[in-house]
Amino acid sequence: MESSFITVELTAEFKIENVPGPSPMTIHSVAQDVSGRIYCSDEFNHRIVVLDKAGKCVFAFGGKGNAPGEFWYPRGLALVDIGGSTQLAVCDAWNHRVQRFDLEGNFISAFGSIGDGENNFNEPVAVIPGNDGSLQILEKCNHRVKKHGPNGEYLGAFGELMTRETEAKLVNPTDTYFNGVQNSYGFNYPQAYAEMEDGSLIFADTGNRRLCRTTAEGVLLDIYKLDVEGNPPYRYPTKVEALGNGIILICGVNLPFTFLDLDRPWLESQNLIEADENKPPAFSLQTGDGDVTRMLSVDGWSGAVKTYSICRSAGLEEALPSHEIPGAGDIEEIPCSWTEMESDKWLLFIKRSPLSEKNIEFIRKYVDVNIHSARLAMQKAMEIEPDLCKIISGKSEYREKIHAETLKKSNIKPLTTAYNRLCLEYYQSRKKHRIYSATSISSIAGAIKALDGANKDRLLMSARKELWSLLQGEYLSIEDEYMETISWLKKHLKQLETLNIVAVANALTAIFFLIYHLSYLRKALLLLDESALFKTLECESEIRKFERIGDDTIDYIPETLLNLISMISVKWGYYETAVTAYQYQAQRNDETKFQYMIAVFDTLELSGSGDERLREVLASSREYIKSEQDAIEYLDRCLRAAYIDGAKPVIKKHVPENIEQTALGEHWRPLIKACGLIEEFKPLSLILSVGSTVSDEIKKESMEPPSAGMEIRYVTSLSFYHSETGSPIVPAKVKALNDNKIIVSEVGGSVYLCDIEGNSKLLWRSDAEVYISGLEMISQNQIMLLIVEQPPSVRFRKLVILDSDSGSCDDITSDIKCDIPEVHTRFIMTDAGKYLFCGFNSFERGSNFQLVSEEFTKSEPLDPSALAEIGDMTIHDDELLISLPSANSVYSYSLDENQGAFLGLKTACRPVGVARANKDYCFVTSCVGIGLQVYDSQSQLLFHLARLKNGEESYILRDAHLSFVSDMSFAGGDLLMTDHYSGRLHILTTS
Repeated sequence: MESSFITVELTAEFKIENVPGPSPMTIHSVAQDVSGRIYCSDEFNHRIVVLDKAGKCVFAFGGKGNAPGEFWYPRGLALVDIGGSTQLAVCDAWNHRVQRFDLEGNFISAFGSIGDGENNFNEPVAVIPGNDGSLQILEKCNHRVKKHGPNGEYLGAFGELMTRETEAKLVNPTDTYFNGVQNSYGFNYPQAYAEMEDGSLIFADTGNRRLCRTTAEGVLLDIYKLDVEGNPPYRYPTKVEALGNGIILICGVNLPFTFLDLDRPWLESQNLIEADENKPPAFSLQTGDGDVTRMLSVDGWSGAVKTYSICRSAGLEEALPSHEIPGAGDIEEIPCSWTEMESDKWLLFIKRSPLSEKNIEFIRKYVDVNIHSARLAMQKAMEIEPDLCKIISGKSEYREKIHAETLKKSNIKPLTTAYNRLCLEYYQSRKKHRIYSATSISSIAGAIKALDGANKDRLLMSARKELWSLLQGEYLSIEDEYMETISWLKKHLKQLETLNIVAVANALTAIFFLIYHLSYLRKALLLLDESALFKTLECESEIRKFERIGDDTIDYIPETLLNLISMISVKWGYYETAVTAYQYQAQRNDETKFQYMIAVFDTLELSGSGDERLREVLASSREYIKSEQDAIEYLDRCLRAAYIDGAKPVIKKHVPENIEQTALGEHWRPLIKACGLIEEFKPLSLILSVGSTVSDEIKKESMEPPSAGMEIRYVTSLSFYHSETGSPIVPAKVKALNDNKIIVSEVGGSVYLCDIEGNSKLLWRSDAEVYISGLEMISQNQIMLLIVEQPPSVRFRKLVILDSDSGSCDDITSDIKCDIPEVHTRFIMTDAGKYLFCGFNSFERGSNFQLVSEEFTKSEPLDPSALAEIGDMTIHDDELLISLPSANSVYSYSLDENQGAFLGLKTACRPVGVARANKDYCFVTSCVGIGLQVYDSQSQLLFHLARLKNGEESYILRDAHLSFVSDMSFAGGDLLMTDHYSGRLHILTTS
């Protein structure tokens, strides 16, 4: 017999005697008590047979049925101590319950019934007892482990049905192979499991042809594949037991008794126990003396009870893996035994071995073959991708034809047959692509991990550099292809008259695959050199919002790809293209027509289209309102287009009789109030054109002049553009500098230095996890940013200072030595040079204001009442103004006197932006589209600007952030309004 890391010795053998018929016994599981009695589940005879330690039958009990004490295919057994006595727990598989007996076979209790609920089972097959009398039960057909207490009470569960193919769709291979984190896993008809000595669990995941190791709570620790996909005969594990020291014993279909060291999975020994592979005996393992394990085997077919002594062989712990590392040229097929199993075993061997000359040779050979398999797999994946794009496009065309012919009530059977054929082709190609991509990623990850820490050795350090150069070359090649495709896309989306939506969608699908390859190559390069820098790819962030395009979840044009076409078109300023894509979708389905008509409205509004066109869209979409939520959306747009005549019939038809009792009452109230206010504002409502003033419009409309002399002139509206891509920057907050320069924080979170020509320079780039909650100038060229986490967390993240001249960024978070609010934080700078932070100490309602010293060493709590949902803040002459959308008001707080009060703004509705020109005038914008309101010192409304007109473009003033320019002007004005609906910055001058 060949050398093995395990030594097995047969210590005793007895013939099974005196068992009453029928025969033969089909033993599924065995358990042995301290007296030596052996309890056997005789599965096909529906009974429990009890033998003495010499194999003679003591008694048997049970029989086929569903009454207490009867069985229908009993399987897993366990002896459990409850209240000082030992009981026998039996998995009564086809009765879908667990029964408990005393050791004389007397029935005690049962729990469970067919189903998938907390107190149900579906074929319980194995049970592990807990020290507290609890039972952990494996359910084959519910694909889970469920824990019950001593009295049968439910304590928890984990696991779900998941085939290897489904898992591959859900799992991100980059996370799995580079980070060692698999976000999804499940079981596929598991038939056995065992508890390891460290408390972890090892599962025979039978249908998936593998072993899974988890924590006791179900967190995945590792997966051990037993064969290669597409390379039968397959090995299906059906039994597993743990010996200790990480060693397990398994057997199953096409799988003879096999010992496997999970800590050193390259150590594997078979054929040490003689048994019929098609009829393996039931067995259990018990701890013996020292490192010796005692194995009990009961074979009902041959009628024998055997005991074995099992121990680890000396001197073989660090033996080489049985399969040599192949040469690079030996890998011709993907997947293969190397990529699926042997590579992982060799990697663990390399990581556990000292860095000797021999092992350096192994490492270099290992890296070479992994890079070869990665290249081969990537090549095969990329060969499939054009076909996948064509199939996706073809599926879309057939869906369109089926839709059209269905409307004509024509025979669609030939079309559906062709469509189903394409679906099958897609399924097969996508499966191959998934395997090739995962193989490429796992091979690259293996090469990197083998070289981890290799900078200590000169030879391996050069190997790391070679690997870096190789991966960088692949990355740059794919990056070039990405940019070429984006350029093609930009050109064709701009040419509306020749727009081919199918061709554009095809290009977008190709881009998704390119991003996929770039993502894992970028991750690989960062692992090799964490200081590696990559240029931002145009539109990558937008496209990543639809990242699973290559999977079965998004495989045709009409919905998702068209939404992406619209989003990118808006980003590039191709508004009419976006409108065309939305209209295309609106025409396809009356069920979703309203949502896409609203998208058309929003896009036209963003482009600055006039009221007439916006109202036409609203008028044509009103009949498609189907729900209360639709009506609220529609009413909101009516306010933004000042289309009160369109709003009235919707209010009449859809507003509930008692708004207070509806779940959407908080949405209805401000909209209805705003409609009433717009009617009330008519005598005070103005529309300013470029160059015109309030006085000009009052005279033109023959209106009553306001009681106080506030003059406003509309100077201009500016647009800013990304220097790299030329796409519009949507401003959120601004701070003006000298020389007609301005700091702009984008709605997406990045910060730019812009000029009045629309040019921009990136100062700080945001990411998907954070956004800018506060922006203040602390000197002529220094900007302080308050960075918080994206919702729902909205916790304080950091405080940074940007230098607009040098572009440097300094994180000063560690300098904060005093209390500041921890949640949803905002801040502004006071006239005295201190910082006022506003936020919450928890997610409970009620605000927290802290006045912080310039050095961030002292903080002083302020008490401007318990305010909630703060819109914005501003300071003028030590008066703090806070807009409160929920309260429909503005709060004034004196920092000198440490007291405040609500301003009596009776006509305010969901105020957001707030600013002071001086003590006499207050400016307020709203989030429900009623424009810019100007109030006097008595809180009386003087007039309101409904909108601004710049040539053919019309801008509604909604959700605008207000900023006054002190002691200077910017672009000829002193009042700046950001407008993220049109992406413009509006400039006005006040006097």
